[in-house]
Amino acid sequence: MDNTTTTTLMKSCLDFIMADRDNRFEDAITAAKEMRGNLGVEPVLKETHIHWKKRQFGYESRDEVMGSSEETFKRQIFCLLVDTARVSSEERFGQMKHHKKTCWVLYDLCEMPGDREKTLEQLYGPSLDADTWGMFGCQ
Repeated sequence: MDNTTTTTLMKSCLDFIMADRDNRFEDAITAAKEMRGNLGVEPVLKETHIHWKKRQFGYESRDEVMGSSEETFKRQIFCLLVDTARVSSEERFGQMKHHKKTCWVLYDLCEMPGDREKTLEQLYGPSLDADTWGMFGCQ
């Protein structure tokens, strides 16, 4: 696969990841409930009892946000996973975009803007070869 196609696919993947996380979470919960039903597993996230440690004078606040187990799962696992995938994809996509930007002649030789021979002469000087386009399969 060439770099041009790869960067296009990475861009669409990054756009998919950056789409609305709330809707994706609801879709994931619905799919998980269907799978649990097919496997015969109880389709409910179990609530855990929160143990409070008594602190003197109340000077330390409790940092945990109260909510259902589904909200806790969304906040602590799902959003963290989506954000990690987004950051990793952005980093890789940035590297690929930079490589495509610096080495564009290698990947888009047949699709150069305007007059190809003049563009190549501006970049590399006059060509001494009579049939340079035949080597690359360009017509």
